[in-house]
Amino acid sequence: MSNSPIIRPISWLATLPQFVALALAVLVGIYFSPADWVLGMVLGTAAYLLYSFGSRLLLARHHSAGISLSQQGRYPDAISRYQRSLEFFDRYPWIDRYRSLVMMAPSALSYREMALINMGACSNQIGDYEQARAYYAECLTRYPGNTLATAVLHQMDAAAGQNPSR
Repeated sequence: MSNSPIIRPISWLATLPQFVALALAVLVGIYFSPADWVLGMVLGTAAYLLYSFGSRLLLARHHSAGISLSQQGRYPDAISRYQRSLEFFDRYPWIDRYRSLVMMAPSALSYREMALINMGACSNQIGDYEQARAYYAECLTRYPGNTLATAVLHQMDAAAGQNPSR
């Protein structure tokens, strides 16, 4: 397994819809199984978990594959998968915007933002610093408040003996 950095920060506020959805699923399960409320709880919880994991498995499959490939040290393949993830979420930005509801994903960063950061990290790992810089710069163009991209670009500038670019 690789020691490459993969980011997946969590927004604790985005976990609230997950708890609400779980509670509603349990209540619906109990409603449809009034004679056995424990069975209703189990069915509601199972329905919630099936939706939660199933939606992420389906909608974020390229992102998940990129993470797996990054962890294996297969950086060019990972970049390709992150690129596909970026293209998917660019095509359907509403899924990414409402990811805490659509996929029950409590990520603090959008999948597009994570894809750009992870493509930059993978490019750094294979020594393609110019491409890494381009990914981080694109991240900052799209998400000006991204502190990780800013920090990495500052480190890259310092390593190259330049003044920080941002």
